Amino acid sequence: MKTLPRIVLSSLVLILVTITAIPVAAQDNAAQTVTVSEAALNATLTRYSSGGAGDTLPVESLSLNLRDMEIILVAEGTRPNGQSFSVEGVIVPSVADTHLYWTLASLETVDANGIVSPRDPASGQATGKAFIDIWEHAFTQSVRNLLPYIEQDNLFNLRSVDVLSATVSEDAITIEFRKGASNQRESAPDPLAGAAGQDGTSNTIMITEVQANDALAAFARRNERVESMTVDFTPDGVKVEAQIVTTDGQTVGIIAILIGLLLPARDGQTTSLAWTFYDVIVSSVAAGDVNNDVLGEIITNAWSRFVELQINAYTGDAGKNEVSIESLEVTNTSMIIAILIGL
Repeated sequence: MKTLPRIVLSSLVLILVTITAIPVAAQDNAAQTVTVSEAALNATLTRYSSGGAGDTLPVESLSLNLRDMEIILVAEGTRPNGQSFSVEGVIVPSVADTHLYWTLASLETVDANGIVSPRDPASGQATGKAFIDIWEHAFTQSVRNLLPYIEQDNLFNLRSVDVLSATVSEDAITIEFRKGASNQRESAPDPLAGAAGQDGTSNTIMITEVQANDALAAFARRNERVESMTVDFTPDGVKVEAQIVTTDGQTVGIIAILIGLLLPARDGQTTSLAWTFYDVIVSSVAAGDVNNDVLGEIITNAWSRFVELQINAYTGDAGKNEVSIESLEVTNTSMIIAILIGL
């Protein structure tokens, strides 16, 4: 009779141990957060600008401001003719499939006279890749000692953790994550997060629908005539919906279906990517009260500029050579552009 109590007691102990072990395992991989302050990021930029940022971008100072879901990176310098300038890049975070991405939403140059230009003041070339590189350096150095599961190479992508969310407030960036399970060392690096295009070879750029929507939301926040703008990827085209304020103050709902076209350049050797609207649907106003072509042009220009920025951010210095678009593929979740650099 003593055996039965021992069996019952052993079973109870086993059950208790099993029940106790379950929450412990869950807690080991519970969601965690890490917060990086704007002050810490600016301190990193100050050290970086004094230690050789000119090799990446010909500037005298670097600083950033955080806004609602936007990182505003500002580089200031002086042209050879003595005129001062500032270049402002807007970078937005996106989280897709537990990966953290950084997307260049806009890039503008403001000279001493207040003239705004989307071109680099020193060379006339786009500086998207330089801005992405600078931001990733600041982010990497600031979070290097804050995340316990970080993989030192590919740090900017947080490839060794599963990112759940990334939030930018007025004074800090907060990242929610778990210890990585699926995005370990074997994961291919993201081409939009620091991998430079290779000269003389075919390269692939992937832009997710999530990235595009976050960038267009940033564009809408900074454009007085655009109240909102979203994009829906489909194999048949890119559908962009927007609320736009007309010159007479009306708010117009508009849907534009954009088609990417590969057009031969004048040199006969390269191919460029151009966007045209297949159809424009306007609502919220009486027919004939607005110019559909003008509204469609606002959307087309915004989308074309966004895609151009991503190509420029990827090609970097290699993009100073000829860049030819080889193919364009749009799925329900991503857009894949194949390019050839340096013909």
